[in-house]
Amino acid sequence: MICCWLRNDLRTQDSPVLSRAAELSARSARPVLVLYILDPRHFTPSQQLLSAPRTGAARAEFLLQSLGDLKGRLRELGSELLIRIGAPEEVLPDLLRRSVPSADHEVSGSVLITQEESTFEEKALDCLLQKKLSLRGITWEYCWGRTLIHKEDLPFEADLSDMPDVFTRFKNLVAPSLACACNGIPPQYEDDPDGEAQAGRAEVGSLRIREVLDELKAGSLPQPQDLDFGEVPSWQDLPWVDLPRPSRTGGEGGEGAALRRLEEFMAGPIWSYAETRNNMLDFDASSKLSPYLANGCLSPRQVFQALRRTEASNRASASTYWFTFSLLVRDFFHFFARKHGARIFHPHGLAPERPVWRGGDQEFELWINGKTGYPLVDANMRELRATGWMSNRGRQNVASFLILDLQVDWRRGAEWFESQLLDYDVCSNWCNWVMAAGLVGNRTNRFNVVKQSKQYDPEGAYLRTWLPELRHLPAEQIHEPWRWPNAGDGYAAPSVSPERFPAERGRVRHALAQGKKLKSLHHIQQALELAHEAGLSHMEMKAAMDAQKEIKKMDEAAEKLEDAVEKREYEKLKWAIKWAKDAKVDEDDVADAEEVLQEVEKHMKLMSKLQKAEASGDLELLVEALKEAEGFLEEEELEPFEEALVEGRQGRAREALKEAMQSRSVPALKEALRLAEAAELEGTEEVLASHRALAEMSLMQALKGQVASHTLRSAIEEADAWAADFEELEGARRKLQVEEHKDAARARLQGALRSREPNDLALAIRAGREAALEDWEMRGAEKALDAIRQQAIDDLCAAP
Repeated sequence: MICCWLRNDLRTQDSPVLSRAAELSARSARPVLVLYILDPRHFTPSQQLLSAPRTGAARAEFLLQSLGDLKGRLRELGSELLIRIGAPEEVLPDLLRRSVPSADHEVSGSVLITQEESTFEEKALDCLLQKKLSLRGITWEYCWGRTLIHKEDLPFEADLSDMPDVFTRFKNLVAPSLACACNGIPPQYEDDPDGEAQAGRAEVGSLRIREVLDELKAGSLPQPQDLDFGEVPSWQDLPWVDLPRPSRTGGEGGEGAALRRLEEFMAGPIWSYAETRNNMLDFDASSKLSPYLANGCLSPRQVFQALRRTEASNRASASTYWFTFSLLVRDFFHFFARKHGARIFHPHGLAPERPVWRGGDQEFELWINGKTGYPLVDANMRELRATGWMSNRGRQNVASFLILDLQVDWRRGAEWFESQLLDYDVCSNWCNWVMAAGLVGNRTNRFNVVKQSKQYDPEGAYLRTWLPELRHLPAEQIHEPWRWPNAGDGYAAPSVSPERFPAERGRVRHALAQGKKLKSLHHIQQALELAHEAGLSHMEMKAAMDAQKEIKKMDEAAEKLEDAVEKREYEKLKWAIKWAKDAKVDEDDVADAEEVLQEVEKHMKLMSKLQKAEASGDLELLVEALKEAEGFLEEEELEPFEEALVEGRQGRAREALKEAMQSRSVPALKEALRLAEAAELEGTEEVLASHRALAEMSLMQALKGQVASHTLRSAIEEADAWAADFEELEGARRKLQVEEHKDAARARLQGALRSREPNDLALAIRAGREAALEDWEMRGAEKALDAIRQQAIDDLCAAP
């Protein structure tokens, strides 16, 4: 069977997974199981949030709609979608039957095909599953379909080590024809169709993207016949604590809705995208395709193909450039996450130290509920909670406000977005947030939410849509209601002082103070650079510079601690922890290191136990030590001891075979052969010789004793298999023929006795005599025949 495990690729068109399955099915006539698994862990509260599930109500509703649409589209192709609820590492091994391993999985055996993911949680799950399925003989195959540019077409090393961490440099390398300065536009996209830039328009298509795959044909995904596919789970079936079903969301889920929206956007709104992309209110201001891309209802290549068709029928413009730009940004985040792995989820991101966050639950609750007292932030947060949608402009502002003004751990914001956003994409979301926190080596971009509100919603139309308590205010008051007495009655007071949004020199002083509070060398260094540019005095910068020196002292201890944790050397790690405690390194980092120290101690104890067990030669003790170490030690660490166990078992089996051959004991030989089979000694000379001896001895016992014909037959078959040239075989076969003749005669006598027919009895008695049965074996039949004959004579005499 071919299993297509869909994840973030809920579509039938341009689906590498389904297309690959159709190809394999056509070659081998195997059925195709299309599967989606609702993992309960995706619906449980996250690590940092107060109570919100990782998949909130709006996301769940969009997902159910997408699954329903996919199920219908697969049915149109003559296929089906099976939806299961449970952990994939339990569902898939239970669902997929054991398969005979095949040298060529393209023509036989079972294979699981799925889209390759790039983040550590998904990769860890895949690694676990591959191990489990390989034990069942099931082949694993990846397809790539998450990005516009295929990973193999990037101009970087396979591990992306040479990929720039800055988007503009990334874009200029992957798309040289689009190279331009940050915030610039390549000449071929400038809106002057009559000017010189027109000559460069032929270069617009030089960005190399693989073609969209051919559409699947009906019947190309033949479904298995022995499964109950059922329907899409109901809201109540979802594996979470009860949440009310949303009355509205920011879009309809599914491939059909995605294709309709793509067509609508390319038919008109695309041409004003450059002017409207920062608009937070109008539906057509942006494409609204991101939820479909995040869930895989639409592929980036389909979007790019539609954009190229639109440009070909009209012209390239600033709008089509900025839209292409947005697709490349999405790719950049994906490959950035792939390059840096789990570090994008770390508290300190890619930075050398972990900032101190002073904001807590109270500030976070104000933020998620849209009650910070800052209209732009609150309007966006209320829109997100109500619909699952927020504009890109809104996202930048609310992230900056949470991290840099409320001083709340950036990961809490990332996890809230994960719960609420319809277009949640693990790479885009977490990379955006860690960059907003300034923890990837980039310059921290703090947004002035008051200035941004006035700039991008000058009349307050967006604010009035989501803040009913401010709808009565005119444009000059709605952005800063605290400045007018009673203007914002019923609206929250500012959660941070409005003085946090001062003029340029004030902003620099604030940045210095903030860097000191966060205890972040990165932020302090940035602030000091700005301070020099702004002309601040040495005295104004002294407090920040003193803090910088103190932090460097801690950094050295933290660096040694990190190095010791990485190397996992017991003595070095023990002293690094002591030094880190003395230097007041972050308590969480010390606690993490102490956990690693405990793991190292456990590792040492387990290795010691294994070594002692191996040295003792006690196989039972070695088995016990291996069981205890399994799941903790790496496979390569266990391998030598497992090999020692196999060698020990083989030695024990050989000794048992030798002793059994000397004793010529059938039970001993049988037990020794059982040990040899368990020790994987089948096919060796001593095992073959033992099998022959056992067969000969069993045959001789059968010939000497009075045994049933089936026992003799079994002994002959064993001798045929292992000792075909044994001289006693021919005599045994003759004896078996005699015994089988007798068995047939006995069976005939028994049948005649049951029927009590004179003719049957007479013939059965004759057959018994011919088979040389003992007299006592026929005596019953003879008496019965005599009695029947005597009764016939008596009846004849008694007749009138």
